[in-house]
Amino acid sequence: METSAGLEGAVFLSQSTVLGQVGLGKGRLEEQDASKLNGLIGARYYHTDNLRFDLDAGFEQLLSDDAALKTYSVSTAANYRLSNRPVTAFGGYRYRSSSLTSGETHSEDMKSHGIVAGFRYHFGSTSLKDEERNGPLWTAAPYLDY
Repeated sequence: METSAGLEGAVFLSQSTVLGQVGLGKGRLEEQDASKLNGLIGARYYHTDNLRFDLDAGFEQLLSDDAALKTYSVSTAANYRLSNRPVTAFGGYRYRSSSLTSGETHSEDMKSHGIVAGFRYHFGSTSLKDEERNGPLWTAAPYLDY
């Protein structure tokens, strides 16, 4: 079972948002208990109130007595909300690289590329910027976490 705790925060500027997360936790690695450290830093840029570009970089490390798993990721996304409609079209790309070291053995790095696209329906907001400033902040990370 994994458990985690952490901090997250954001700075809202007129046309952009800068955000960050850091966390500590417990997990499992190679059938052993492991400690976990993770972090994310990101930026959102609003070309208009309904057109947003996202860029995120993340890091996760799992450490047990005999093994270490390190993962780095970079993702980008574009979001466009239709005028006068509560629907946003989004598309994104993610690159992820993981390396596992077990004892003295270092396995080959595992790399993945992913593309995601879809639509979101919004309740109670008038624009993408309004949704971020008055609703949930962490939208890119979950749908790009595969």
